[in-house]
Amino acid sequence: MQERDKQRPAMGKRDIILLVCIFYLLGIVTAIGIYLFWLGKTEAQAEEPELYSELYVADVYIRGDRTEEESKLSKEQNYQLWEVTTVLRSALYQYVKQTNKFPKDLSLLERPFPYNYLSAIPQEPLTFSKVVADTYTGSGGWVYQPVTYALEKTNEPMLKQMIQDILYPNIELGQVKFPDFDPLKIIVNKGKNELWLVSGKIVLQKYPVGLGKNGKTPEGSFQIEEKMMNPNGAFTPVKNNPYGNRALVFAPSFAIHGTNNPESIGNNVSKGCIRMNNHEIAELYAKVPLYTMVEVKEDGPWAESLVRPLYKGSSNSENTFNQINRPKEENYGVFYNWSG
Repeated sequence: MQERDKQRPAMGKRDIILLVCIFYLLGIVTAIGIYLFWLGKTEAQAEEPELYSELYVADVYIRGDRTEEESKLSKEQNYQLWEVTTVLRSALYQYVKQTNKFPKDLSLLERPFPYNYLSAIPQEPLTFSKVVADTYTGSGGWVYQPVTYALEKTNEPMLKQMIQDILYPNIELGQVKFPDFDPLKIIVNKGKNELWLVSGKIVLQKYPVGLGKNGKTPEGSFQIEEKMMNPNGAFTPVKNNPYGNRALVFAPSFAIHGTNNPESIGNNVSKGCIRMNNHEIAELYAKVPLYTMVEVKEDGPWAESLVRPLYKGSSNSENTFNQINRPKEENYGVFYNWSG
């Protein structure tokens, strides 16, 4: 009887050695592939900038074909866009908090004293346009789409989100993604003789200040009640004016103002007011809206460790924010006698 199945020949010693070699080579190739994949992923992660980790933009990942200078300019431009947008949104926020309604157009933010939330609507810094449109076109400037319904039941998070949604740069959608909107706030650190302009935990600027002698600068939470250019200008020229060229009044007898004595900055010599260099108060004044919160403390846990600089370069404020003198923001003929 013939066998239906032929028996397969047994594997020889050469066959076993060949199989071992094949599996060994496959293991080496697999290991090399895994290593190359891991290396590529690590390098991609290393390209993500540290300072800008909270502000994601199209150019935030530094590509290999871009120079260091090009990447720096990209970060500067995007920081400027975030800063200007935050200033404008903060003015709108303060207007709504005071009036319980959205303005029909943004020009209501730049009215004469005492309703001067801002000196001027800032230009959008990428296209240098100040045009305000009611629909998105991507052509530069701003988009403002006010709502008309009652705001009595709108809570704080809802209001911030609404402002973020209805006021934004009129540039290519998806080009930038900002941190969640937080209105501007002034923090005065008496222990360091510093004034910080912040949005949430992001520091926009730090300024040295002169404070009250023997702790006379009041501590607590206040808000900017009045903004004016050239206080007492009808009586004293700026170069001789102890209040300098700008004033932000935060209490009946106290203001953040300029000075004709720059040597006093960094010292505690006033009767309670907060003094700044004239060029720096002009910059602060141009950014800070009416009714901005002012917090004055000796020292506290909110100091350096909790506040993260977003960008360490120059914000080019003089070209971005209007700092020229405007007679309509002077309270001409009224004599002020703050606590110096």
